[in-house]
Amino acid sequence: MGNYVRTLTLICQVVLLMGGVLEAQQKLELQPIKEVIVGVMVLQVDREVTDSEPTLVTSGSAAKMLNAFLSDAATKPIRRSQLRASDGITSIFKAGNDQPCPSATGPNLEITPRIYSAQKLTLHVVVSEDANPGCAVQPATGRNMNEFDISLHDGQVSILGGLKPPNSSDVRSRLVIALIPEIVHNAVVAR
Repeated sequence: MGNYVRTLTLICQVVLLMGGVLEAQQKLELQPIKEVIVGVMVLQVDREVTDSEPTLVTSGSAAKMLNAFLSDAATKPIRRSQLRASDGITSIFKAGNDQPCPSATGPNLEITPRIYSAQKLTLHVVVSEDANPGCAVQPATGRNMNEFDISLHDGQVSILGGLKPPNSSDVRSRLVIALIPEIVHNAVVAR
């Protein structure tokens, strides 16, 4: 009888253990997360075609304006890339060139998306540059920064213009940053 009770006790412990594992597996379910992929283009354009102060354009004409910049022979592309960011989490994009001690670097972008629906989002964008970020020849002169809150629809073009190129002696040019967000549908994570 003693072996029977010990065997029964062992079986009960295994059943309880398996029940706990099944309960843990049920809690570990796939949950949707909100993410966005932001297409980023940094262009150096002639000052004549953009405002001299930092401005933001998010209208139907922004895509036409971007096409005009891209087709202008005076436009110098600095960087084109994509940034994947989760809802409410800040992601950083550095648009510098690959030279060890650049004479003109690109800006740094801190992008924090807030996704409200399948089609609407807001991007909090901080555009900054650390003057002379890595060169020991000249002392660092400070940090320039501009902040924007941009309400967009999925796929809508937003243009930040009139930004002075960092560390550039060319007073005739300005930076234009195009942002094109695409909300990622069907992204899931185990929680």
